Amino acid sequence: MPRCSALKTKYRKRDLDQVYEDLKPENASKRLREATEIDEEKPALGQHYCLSCGKYFCNMSALETHKKGKPHKRRMRNLESEPHCQEIADWAAGVGSRKLEPGNSLGEARPLRAALSADEPPTPPTD
Repeated sequence: MPRCSALKTKYRKRDLDQVYEDLKPENASKRLREATEIDEEKPALGQHYCLSCGKYFCNMSALETHKKGKPHKRRMRNLESEPHCQEIADWAAGVGSRKLEPGNSLGEARPLRAALSADEPPTPPTD
């Protein structure tokens, strides 16, 4: 059993489904802008942020070291497939009358590899 201190909400990180939504091209630049606003209570005034892990770092070298490490790579691998949602869980249980879209089956994973570039932050699409 985990210790009570590990379960406190102040140590809670962003869940995979929240980060997955943040990494979509239409949401990525907005989330990165919000996360890197100057805030005196965050490390390095909140300027060095890993979007896929939801963590702040004290300097750029710490962020680069983090991107080369196992926890970051594991998180990126977990974000490659579409996270679970309540709609699919209801469909699998046979609850509800809604039908899933043709491209949204249980065995299909939608890769988000283009938006998950670990080397550079996502850029907004240009029209």
